[in-house]
Amino acid sequence: MKIVISAYGTTGDVHPVVLWAKEAFERKHEILLVVSKGMEFLPQKHKLPYKVYSGESAQKQFGSLGGGKSVTFTVLNRMREHMLIQAKELPQYCKTADLLVGSSLDPAAKSVAEKCNIPFIRMVLTPIFGGENRSSLFPYQSLPKWMNKIIWKTTIGLGEILAKAQLNKARKSLGLFAVKNYYDYTITSPSLICLDKRLAPPAPQWPKNIIYTGYPFSKEKEGLKEDLLEFINAGEKPIYLGFGSMGSADPSKTTQMIIDAIKTTKTRVIIQSGWANLGGENLPDYIFEIGPVNHGELLAHTSGAIHHGGAGTTHTVAFAGIPQLIIPHITDQFYYAQSVKQNELGPKYIPFRQLSVKKLSKGIMNLKSKKYADNAMEFKKEMEQNSESLVVDELERFVMK
Repeated sequence: MKIVISAYGTTGDVHPVVLWAKEAFERKHEILLVVSKGMEFLPQKHKLPYKVYSGESAQKQFGSLGGGKSVTFTVLNRMREHMLIQAKELPQYCKTADLLVGSSLDPAAKSVAEKCNIPFIRMVLTPIFGGENRSSLFPYQSLPKWMNKIIWKTTIGLGEILAKAQLNKARKSLGLFAVKNYYDYTITSPSLICLDKRLAPPAPQWPKNIIYTGYPFSKEKEGLKEDLLEFINAGEKPIYLGFGSMGSADPSKTTQMIIDAIKTTKTRVIIQSGWANLGGENLPDYIFEIGPVNHGELLAHTSGAIHHGGAGTTHTVAFAGIPQLIIPHITDQFYYAQSVKQNELGPKYIPFRQLSVKKLSKGIMNLKSKKYADNAMEFKKEMEQNSESLVVDELERFVMK
């Protein structure tokens, strides 16, 4: 098959796509990834063919969102802007394709497939199907089922108001009829949920065209740098800390808060600078700063992880069999933070807006609990380990029907 894959978003959105795209490529399928500006390094690393969407870079679009209450609407506006870019640029790559794969972040992809008369399937990294389950778009995670249903209905209503007009504008540019209902348009897409069922459980109200495949994990061994290995081996196992593609309005203030909390708990920590620019000069000797790294490889040398709660990081930490403390910033990070709490893989999360030396110190001490370490090891045993193969299996079956 010739498979075109729209991979819009940050590293956490693009990386798992690249992993199963590599599997498809190795099965001799013709692959073309279309990624956000700034994400080219991922297909380049795996030697996969790619194109780049125009518009602002992923870091500029998503790296400075912070943790405010308006973040969900900001993300929605980014998606709305992207719909028109996608409708203009994606069709040229799909003219001879057998299949188009999109994500939850690029709803116009389905319309492009319709225009090009090819099958469309969606890869999902966040549950977006509504029902009685917790909302994956807002921070309210401890509500009764009837309240969850109300929140989802409200969310769906906002989609009709804020997204449908823009989608229909994109469809008009493609020469397609307008859709009457935005939610019906999105929900009818066959979907592969690349998540662990325990971290993202289904609801009875979900459509039947959904298949769980588990999260794709990198199996590459790149080797850790010598100075990092020296730090790891110089004492008790360190804890990993990083906020991935989340930015920070005041990196120095956030870093100092982290240093003070770490000092209080007498903990060795590997801190990843990331888009938040954590770390800097004159760090104490019990903190080691790193840049980009293979998380799966690094986490095997740690005793726990403190992170922002993205789907990829949450699953990768769980797969490493270590406990985790989540500091959610936006949208679905609260969802995964609650999933970690419910599965007893780590202590109660701390929203980034509420982060303090006292709360982080307490969180670190709780993270060291033997209960969480034992639970994390047990949880790991049942995680799917060949998701990328399952994804490609399902794509092949889908097209061959």
